[in-house]
Amino acid sequence: MPASETVRRARRRSARAGLLAALAVAAGTATAACGTAADAGRSNSDEAFLTELASRLTSAGDATYTATYTIGGGVTGTIAQAQKPNRVAFTYPTGITMVTPQGATQCDRGAEQITCLQAPSAAVMSSAIEHGGMIRPDAVISMLSGVAMDPDAIVSESDTSYAGLPSTCVSVTYTSGTEGFDACVTSTGLLASFNGTVGAAHIDMALNRVDATVADDAFRLPAGAKITGASPSR
Repeated sequence: MPASETVRRARRRSARAGLLAALAVAAGTATAACGTAADAGRSNSDEAFLTELASRLTSAGDATYTATYTIGGGVTGTIAQAQKPNRVAFTYPTGITMVTPQGATQCDRGAEQITCLQAPSAAVMSSAIEHGGMIRPDAVISMLSGVAMDPDAIVSESDTSYAGLPSTCVSVTYTSGTEGFDACVTSTGLLASFNGTVGAAHIDMALNRVDATVADDAFRLPAGAKITGASPSR
């Protein structure tokens, strides 16, 4: 074989080896970059913190209490919860929403009469509770779980107290510009505060009193209330 052909083949082998090496380096760099991007989301410490707050709220589902809140900067709302059977009532200036084993009842205080609708669950009634200036602890649990999975969320922690109870707070903002929220949970698992927009309602509620009892009439329909039918979502 002519020497010139041998040289040309050697050069082609060398070029192919160089190209393969370059591709291998590029692939390694891309893999590392993808790994970095995948790992750049929620930190383990943030996830643990958010999970702990959600678990604390969940644990209060077995408690009996009446929590009184200042809502909307001055008016009052309450969450009353009792066991055996598990029942909860949200009272706010525009009405009341009660949840019992039989389902949910949401009543609006009209100018002349209180009218009520029935639905199978509190989730169906969430918008009425929110427009009344309050939020269900279950809804906050879902929000915290969502933040734990969102790489755009920025989480800040702080400690304070509400109604004399030590409370842990989270402030959530988003790099995407989505509106965040603030929430606090007491050491006993009660929702201590919430400030943020949920749906079309802005909620600003802060705990100012807790009683370990529930009034006898907490789960009764308001006097003169009229049940007009079932919720359209039922």
